[in-house]
Amino acid sequence: MNLPNNNWIPSAVAATFLVSGSIFLVRSHLRTWRKRRNDPDIDQGDMFHYAGQFRRRMQASGLLGVIGVLIAAGDILIPWRRAPGMFALYWGAILLITAYLILLALADALATAAHTRAALARLRAQRRQLERDAAELKEKPQQSELPVD
Repeated sequence: MNLPNNNWIPSAVAATFLVSGSIFLVRSHLRTWRKRRNDPDIDQGDMFHYAGQFRRRMQASGLLGVIGVLIAAGDILIPWRRAPGMFALYWGAILLITAYLILLALADALATAAHTRAALARLRAQRRQLERDAAELKEKPQQSELPVD
C-alpha cells in the first residue's frame, strides 16, 4: 500500500507558526514605537535607546518570518534525496540566519539590561537628592509668616 507523501506537513506547520508569530511581533513593535515616538516625556537618551531597540526587534521579527518562509520553501523545492549537497547548503544558510537572529536577541537583551541599570541608577540618585532636601527642610527652623507691626 502506497501512502501519500506528507513530508511537507511539519515544515508547513512550522512555517505557519513562524510567519504568524513574525507578523504579530512586527505589529506589536510598530504599535509600541508609535506610542514612544509621540511621547513628549521621554528624554533624548531614552529615545536613542528605544530607536535602537525598535530597529533590532523589527529586524529579528522580520528574520523570524523569513526563516519560516525558507523552511517551507526548502522542504518543498529542494529534494534532499536527489540533491543532498544543495539541501545541506540551504539548511546551513538557514542555520546561519538563525544564529544571526540569536545574536540580535542577545544584543537586545544586553542593551535593555544596560539601559535599565542606568535608569535605576538615575532614580536612586534622584531619591538620595530628595532625601537630602527633605532632611534639610526638617532641620531648618520654621519661620512664621506673621506680619510684623
